[in-house]
Amino acid sequence: MYARGKIIRIYRNRKGEITSGIFLTESTQEDASTKLRVKGVLPDIVPGVHIWADIDDDGNIKKTKLLSNDVFYIKERLTKIKGISGKKADRIINECLKGEVKNYKKEEKKEEVLGLLKSNTKAAKETVKNTLAELAEIDDWICPYKKYGVSCESVEKLRISYSDNWREKILKDTYTAFMLMGLDFVAADYLFKGLHGSFLDEKRIKGIIHTVLHENEDKGSTAIDEKTFYSNCEWIVKNSAWPRSPVSPYIILAVLSQLQTVYTEDGYFGYVKTANYEKSIAWNVRRLMDADTEISADFTKEEEKFNKCQREFLHLFKKNSLTLLLGRGGTGKTYTISGAIKLMKKEKPDAVIKLCAPTARAAGVLKEASGEMSSTIHVLLGLKPYGDELVGNEIQADMLVVDEMSMVDTELFCALLKSIKAGTKVILAGDPNQLESVGHGSVLRDLIEAQVIPSVELKQIMRQAAGSKIIKNCEKILKGDANLDSDGKTFIIRRTITPEEMVMYLKSEYTPGLDNCQAISITKKGKAGTIAINKMFEKEESGLIAHGEKFCKDDKVVFTRNNYDDGYCNGDTG
Repeated sequence: MYARGKIIRIYRNRKGEITSGIFLTESTQEDASTKLRVKGVLPDIVPGVHIWADIDDDGNIKKTKLLSNDVFYIKERLTKIKGISGKKADRIINECLKGEVKNYKKEEKKEEVLGLLKSNTKAAKETVKNTLAELAEIDDWICPYKKYGVSCESVEKLRISYSDNWREKILKDTYTAFMLMGLDFVAADYLFKGLHGSFLDEKRIKGIIHTVLHENEDKGSTAIDEKTFYSNCEWIVKNSAWPRSPVSPYIILAVLSQLQTVYTEDGYFGYVKTANYEKSIAWNVRRLMDADTEISADFTKEEEKFNKCQREFLHLFKKNSLTLLLGRGGTGKTYTISGAIKLMKKEKPDAVIKLCAPTARAAGVLKEASGEMSSTIHVLLGLKPYGDELVGNEIQADMLVVDEMSMVDTELFCALLKSIKAGTKVILAGDPNQLESVGHGSVLRDLIEAQVIPSVELKQIMRQAAGSKIIKNCEKILKGDANLDSDGKTFIIRRTITPEEMVMYLKSEYTPGLDNCQAISITKKGKAGTIAINKMFEKEESGLIAHGEKFCKDDKVVFTRNNYDDGYCNGDTG
């Protein structure tokens, strides 16, 4: 069995050899059933570092491989250079460097790369040369630390904050460096131990504290109660490089009390910065709600075009400066927003209306459905990534619509509210059942639970006919019920024993065409993965070869990154 995940605990024999461990698969890390007891003399791997493992039925790890995105990162760096296509970048990495950027230090490899760049400009050649030399130097330095998860890609995150001092940061402030690189505390702990650090070192205790607080925020909570905090600290220590050396809660509290970035209040711990974001959000919500923006425009003639819940929201919108529009996909949120825009224009024909969403894809959908200009929140506010603090430009608008609110994190929402002037009518729209933001906090959920902003939830699904099994099964999934129903028409369940049988069924049901059929798989690799399925459905006719793939007329494509110049967004299909 091939599994992707990480070792979370190791056991040693009397000789000091690693003889067994606990392997946690990556798919559902909170599920206890995914913890596997593995044995045998394990390779030189560090707990907390992501690996591919070949595990037999008896739990023996036969082979492992470090998971690294460096090949993709190098390709990304190369394709940013004018004149370097994805195909040429692949040839440089695979043919010349054999997948290892360290090989660029060899003179013959440098000549091979230059040979591939014959048709490129002098400037492009020089940039490629400097880029590969820089990456080769970084790769050479981090070589002893790769087993701890350090890679060229992770180092880039560190260089943004510390420039040329990133090496010193890894060695002298290991826990902070690993956190900035997005790496596991346990991996940092093993490196710190290897550097002859002490298990009671203040930097280590700070690392434990920050790990617990960050993990808590990643789950959507911005504060953690005292009992859970110390319990989580204890769990981290038990799975650390010093599992048999407990750290007293009094020592943790002593270090925590010196941290100016962390607060303790009423039995809760959290980051001061996040608490200030939340206070700012609360103050600005009240500031916007206190403004008198009631409109008198009559929409009696248009009321019949909307259902009961939609009409209820439009009446709320007329009276209030700030409103919440909730509903699952297909309940008509965008249609209702279009109605609110018409109301605003009826009241004030020259009203400045702006629409935004967290992602370019969502902003594009909003623009297409409403007919109004739309952008990402970052573009609207003029925000730059990796800034110390998000400070946006003032939004000059009479009406602002923010869609996909479930994806908005605490910091971004704080910056957005600060930028909205009093007197602007604001609609916050979103699906409370969607996945929460990647960043810290659960803004939409908190706004709903606070019950301060007037809100309406649309419940009637408009995309499917009443009684559709799609609607019924969606409701079941939301409740955690896996017993889905099939009606043989709108929702069909076909159970197969082997991947080959499943693929043959797909092929029998597939009808070529741009819009009438789409196959989706949960994996890229394997006989039932997207790569194999695409190959199976490929047309025999000649087509365009790009990035090593063949594209024929009427083939479906999906964009995987934003291109603002050409108007394409990540997730767009065509």
